[in-house]
Amino acid sequence: MFSFGNTICANIIPQRVRTAASRIARPFLRNRKGVTAIEFAIVFPILILTVMGTLEFGRALKVRNEMSHALSRAVRVINLDAEQTTGAIKELLASYLADYGSEDLAVNVSSTTLSGIDYMNISVSFPFHATIPFSSASLLNLQVETLAPVISPTK
Repeated sequence: MFSFGNTICANIIPQRVRTAASRIARPFLRNRKGVTAIEFAIVFPILILTVMGTLEFGRALKVRNEMSHALSRAVRVINLDAEQTTGAIKELLASYLADYGSEDLAVNVSSTTLSGIDYMNISVSFPFHATIPFSSASLLNLQVETLAPVISPTK
């Protein structure tokens, strides 16, 4: 029965048609063949996106860790030789991170003095291109920054 407002319309679809429709649909309602394929077709793209996203996140984390390690190595060079120039530090970081495309690498080095101690503020940023299908967030800007004291090894 169909109800529209306060009126009950039982005669819109005659009883014979309803009986014939249920007789035709009954075998399809009992047949469970293909349900697994349909469920797989719904879940598989979500699974692939999750796996690809996890792999790309791991790759981005690896690149960020490599940037951090290269920055630590540059700070060690600064501590061993306090006469390093900002250009030499930029070249050093570019050589450490050459595997990731040094043309896109942005290195900023600035000198500053805090409480009478000389420091070098070094920041490294790199545009990371993620390959996640059907995602608009494919460009991430990875950045690592440190404040390194300029200490002479003889002091």
